[in-house]
Amino acid sequence: PAYVRLLLLPPAQRLAGLEQYAQAHPEFAPVYYHLSLEYSALRLGTQSLADMRAEREQLQAFLAADEAGGLLRHLIDQSLARQWREDAAARLAALEARQPLLDNPVSVSWMVNNAGYTGTITIAEPAREVLWSTRDSEPTSTGESGRTDPRTGQPAPKLFFSLPRNQRDTTVEISYRDVRGELRGPFTFPFEGKRESADANRRILESTANSWVSFRDYDGQRLLYFSHLMTYRGSIKTIRYGLNSEVPNKSYRFPPWRKAGLAPIDANTPLYIKVPKSTRYVTVQLTYKDGEQSAVQRFDR
Repeated sequence: PAYVRLLLLPPAQRLAGLEQYAQAHPEFAPVYYHLSLEYSALRLGTQSLADMRAEREQLQAFLAADEAGGLLRHLIDQSLARQWREDAAARLAALEARQPLLDNPVSVSWMVNNAGYTGTITIAEPAREVLWSTRDSEPTSTGESGRTDPRTGQPAPKLFFSLPRNQRDTTVEISYRDVRGELRGPFTFPFEGKRESADANRRILESTANSWVSFRDYDGQRLLYFSHLMTYRGSIKTIRYGLNSEVPNKSYRFPPWRKAGLAPIDANTPLYIKVPKSTRYVTVQLTYKDGEQSAVQRFDR
């Protein structure tokens, strides 16, 4: 039969033939099952997200056609029909579990430093090249990272780019070439310097909670340093601390920083306070600018 001969063709011709057959015979359930195999990891080895989306689409079409009677009408072997149904259901369930990544495969997170902003790109599949742009610039390749991606055996692209400290609010677009060399995107992300700075500062504070304050004995005095918090105060609304107390019951006063980027440390920035020599430990709690409070952290001398 003509359909069986299609299955014996080389891969590219087989795929084209199956697609044409599906258009001509939309009620024929087996063609969707065989099309799903063309995009599967079993057939391809390494799948791109586009392959996964195509596999999902064909599996859904197969199950819909089967429900309409388009499988048993053309397939006599009941055990084979059962095998196809079980395989299709299992593969579709695995793909549905990856739905968020299939719909949103790219994300960008920001770090702030004295020079500006570093955008770190996360892509849910191997990429051969990554390009980025802002509303006012042309797409630029991030370049090669100097290492090989073990998933593809190809040079891995850099997954970061930089924006200057004075970058105005804009839109960032990310595109990439997948394992097939197809350009995907652009994926669009808003960039707001003040918000990104506050978010980045908060992430740093949360990941370095054991460094918020430190003790120092100097010239016969005991000092409590807040210099780490002052650097990232752009995300902090208030600082509360408690000496030899499990409850932070005092306020640490500091000049607010309302601009983007890291807060400067100058002569007007309070870096430490003098505390009694009997101070054995201090507790600290932050209130961030969005009103959320940190957990209380304890620091022993």
